[in-house]
Amino acid sequence: MTKDKIFVTKTFLPPLEEYVKYLEKVWDSRWLTNNGQLAQELEKKLSEYLGIKHVIFVSNGTIAIQLAIKALDIKKSVITTPFSFIATTSSILWENCKPIFVDIEPNTFCIDASKIEEAITKDTEAILAVHVYGYPCNVKEIEKIAKKHNLKVIYDGAHAFGVKIDGESVFKFGDISTLSLHATKLFHTGEGGLIVTNNDALAKKVKLLKDFGLEGERPIEVGINGKNSELHAAMGLANIKYLDAVKNSRKKIVERYKKLLSGTNLHNVKYFNNIEYNYAYFPVVFDTENDLLKAKKALEEQNIFARRYFYPSLNTLQFVEYIPCPNSEDIAERILCLPLYHDLPLETVKEITEIIKKTLEKTKPTLAVGIPAHNEERNIIGLIQSVLNQKSGNYSLKEIIVSSDASTDKTVSLVKELAKNDQRIKVIGSEIRKGKTYRLNELYSIHDSDFILTLDGDVILKDSDVIEIMINLFAEDKKTCMVAGHLVPVRPESFAGKIIYTNDILWDNVRSNINNGDHVANLYGAASMLKKDFSKSFSYPTNISCDEEFLYIKAKEKDGFRYAENARILFMPPATIREVVLQGRRALREREALVKILGADILKLHRIPLKYKVMESLKMLISDPFYTTLSLMLMVFLRVFPYEDNLNKKGMWQIANSTKKFNQQQN
Repeated sequence: MTKDKIFVTKTFLPPLEEYVKYLEKVWDSRWLTNNGQLAQELEKKLSEYLGIKHVIFVSNGTIAIQLAIKALDIKKSVITTPFSFIATTSSILWENCKPIFVDIEPNTFCIDASKIEEAITKDTEAILAVHVYGYPCNVKEIEKIAKKHNLKVIYDGAHAFGVKIDGESVFKFGDISTLSLHATKLFHTGEGGLIVTNNDALAKKVKLLKDFGLEGERPIEVGINGKNSELHAAMGLANIKYLDAVKNSRKKIVERYKKLLSGTNLHNVKYFNNIEYNYAYFPVVFDTENDLLKAKKALEEQNIFARRYFYPSLNTLQFVEYIPCPNSEDIAERILCLPLYHDLPLETVKEITEIIKKTLEKTKPTLAVGIPAHNEERNIIGLIQSVLNQKSGNYSLKEIIVSSDASTDKTVSLVKELAKNDQRIKVIGSEIRKGKTYRLNELYSIHDSDFILTLDGDVILKDSDVIEIMINLFAEDKKTCMVAGHLVPVRPESFAGKIIYTNDILWDNVRSNINNGDHVANLYGAASMLKKDFSKSFSYPTNISCDEEFLYIKAKEKDGFRYAENARILFMPPATIREVVLQGRRALREREALVKILGADILKLHRIPLKYKVMESLKMLISDPFYTTLSLMLMVFLRVFPYEDNLNKKGMWQIANSTKKFNQQQN
């Protein structure tokens, strides 16, 4: 057990003798408050450091927000974020204004600028956005919206001291920004706050309001006492020279956290290259609230105290009008800030991450991989090996089940040989050919994992993070019930194969551009992962072979289809014109069978707007005119000269043998 308690933050203190030197000036002057010399000096130095014209030192960050609202003469509705500390919302309410909550971006935790306009009403006077954990909002988009609707903009920058966007201070945006200088912050004065602005008139009004509304000795405005003392200013002046060193030490700790937690299913804020971050906090998002609570408890048992910050989502508080903000409500339940301060030992960071990883190991979701197989001896070993080579930080591989559909080659014996050394590998099936959909139903019924990934026997997982990418999509959106991988063709050696390959690339580009890949054709080939409850909730009609379309439709009914473009899975296109013609006709027959079950509207799923076809064809013609021209001619040929295949009533067809000759050196 850790000897000393480790808290989420720890106050940086300058050498005592340096602080005392400033206190001696206070003792000499007997000037303790009312805009003393040290307060003025601090404001000047912070103005230079932050690159902002007016920096006004006030008693705390909450008073700073209230003064900003009052100075801008805001009296009605304020659009704000539900994902913040309570002071953001309570300040609006304290000033007798109404907070209107707008949901957050799930990858930055800041207010979603794309949703602001729909929340604007005739009573809306301002936007109060928060740079969460020091990560800046979409300030440029917010500025456009504010100008369009004549709204004031306040930024709660309590966490954003020193943050820059494209080399400029984040506080240059908006009408006014507020900061907290609380003892837990990157830069602090023990207790305190700042109001910063480049607007002369606004700065003048803030200074008036924070000093009782006094002009000289005469009150001309209803003000409050928002001043801060020389004792607090002294702390700030003693601290300021250590700012960069403190930030650099925190940066090293954050980088260590990120490295040690890489490979887990924990999510962090998305970082962009144009942001100069201040490393104010290190939040992590767990897959579930239950995972968070287990990890938090495990840490506390070792005297390590992380914090649920921010929790709960402010739109759920009993004294505000509830406005649904599903992202904020979801993130608030699953986010935990880990200890981060200037002298946190790297060994303690390692201890914290190991405790979390051990806890997650116990709560990792399980995965089954199912492979319906018919004569896959040329590729089955490579496929299984590509599954075993996957990173498994966010899941536990429970089993690989190969369902042989009357294989007459070495498929079964090869899998059984592998199974001797890995108990997770199993082979089932029979000598009677039942068809792929029958085997998929079989796999769905017997697996008992949280997820099942089904793969054709003639594919290879290209990268080591394919499964992680697919599982992460389930964590990001709880509605997700099915994720499709991205089938990527391998360029064959034959002349005809290169024509077909070019055709596949062309259509892959077309499909990827439609609705971010949300198209039925992106389920081409079996490379799909399903949640357990979804896989158990339906079965394929066994007289069809179009399992992809049927699965897509069922997932879309639940708004649960997701396309993992970066989860790349390799396949071999047909190497002969005869085989591609056979597959083309087979696809049409599959659709005809599906129409009988689900109706003619199913054909609409396959429609692709002409502009996408033309745009991608032109791009391909420029980059590869020879093979693209032949590819386009092939498509015309397929329409003019139909080919009759031998698709039978059980949904099985003649095999395109060339697609099974997977050359792994092309991987």
